[in-house]
Amino acid sequence: SRRAAARRPTPAGVPEAQGGRPEGPADPVPVETTAEDPATATPVVEQVSARAANDAVPAAALHEAALEGRLEEVRAALASGTDVHAVDEGQRTALMYASFNGHTMVVDALLRAGARVDDRDTDGRTPLMFASTGSFLPTVQLLVENGAEINAVDGGEHWSPLMFAAGEGQDDVVAYLLEQGADPTLRDTDNDSAASFAAQRGHGALARLLNEAEAAFREP
Repeated sequence: SRRAAARRPTPAGVPEAQGGRPEGPADPVPVETTAEDPATATPVVEQVSARAANDAVPAAALHEAALEGRLEEVRAALASGTDVHAVDEGQRTALMYASFNGHTMVVDALLRAGARVDDRDTDGRTPLMFASTGSFLPTVQLLVENGAEINAVDGGEHWSPLMFAAGEGQDDVVAYLLEQGADPTLRDTDNDSAASFAAQRGHGALARLLNEAEAAFREP
């Protein structure tokens, strides 16, 4: 087999794939930020007050706040002039970090600040792909409502948001994506579909739903 699927990991880093797991897409994982330990870090709102008006909070602090869902700190960082489009070494944005953990209010604030909904990281993955790995239907809905490309595929294995959701057994997200026009016939570079990923991860009912959706999608 070409790869072993990783469980949905913590955002602290990318876990090694574990042998014996059924095959499917590994989650798009934000790399660890360089921000301080949250237990001892100075809150962004305090960082802002301690800085000159034209001195922006570091992007790493914005990313950390977005990842943890600290809305007021995100707002403070943006108000200080921190670039909403700032990226880390993996080309990941604050919107990707917030989407990964389903912080819908933070996602909304970032979008209102001009965050691009379809920016891609170095793996070609979008905020919608990050959100689709978790049970974050409101976040997924918000991204789609703001124009996220529902059938985008990543730059490596050609995994779509639907594949990520299927592999993680996110029934509600799968159903919503299908309602919004997600293509269940898409195949990755190894000819696996969303239904394949659901089946391989033991989500039998979801696999059957996706197979039915694929058959209906192919009907003239």
